[in-house]
Amino acid sequence: PIEWTIEVAVKLDHLSGWQTLIGRDGSSQFGAKADFYLQKNDVDDRFRIDFDTVGGERYVLDSDFVVQPNQWYYLAIVSNGQELTMYADKLDGNGSRVVASTAMSSTNNNALVANGFTWTVGRGWFNGGFVDQISGNLDDIRFSDRALTPQEFLHYQCGAWGYLDSDLNTDCDVDLQDFGLLPYEWTMQQLRTLADQWLQTTQPYTPGAVNTIQ
Repeated sequence: PIEWTIEVAVKLDHLSGWQTLIGRDGSSQFGAKADFYLQKNDVDDRFRIDFDTVGGERYVLDSDFVVQPNQWYYLAIVSNGQELTMYADKLDGNGSRVVASTAMSSTNNNALVANGFTWTVGRGWFNGGFVDQISGNLDDIRFSDRALTPQEFLHYQCGAWGYLDSDLNTDCDVDLQDFGLLPYEWTMQQLRTLADQWLQTTQPYTPGAVNTIQ
């Protein structure tokens, strides 16, 4: 597609070597490099998007920050056919911010190569071999065939920041709907917890929201 978004949550154990989060098994240009890499580079330990297009132009874009081991990041790579943007949420309360962007050629067909090569998760492909396995964890991987806005990213949705104990209907808000679900056998401690969490929210990036998994 000419427009697309790829999202992934990642936590790396260490920063040694190239580590490919998402890739493809093959090259449409019959070269050594695969058609697609989303990876941690081994140049200066930044996240990198590196991919080929239908028109033959290849785009390489690095994040503006150095990756830290044992820290979760939510990444989103967005292409609208005219601009390529990398977003990252470092779970620091600031939400997703642009960490790299570049204009795409107006004379090139900037659609992802449709080659039938297998998508890979947790490793890459180079010159016919399987390489660059990650050491760490991946989660919340999603491919979309349009350019999403940050408010549409997976980690902006209810549940991405977990749920409070008193959020009985798991709608990310502790309110009268939860009060109506109270079981008769609740203990005094649970009632105190409900009182403490009353009207609190875990809706991501809502002012005052509680992040229970940070």
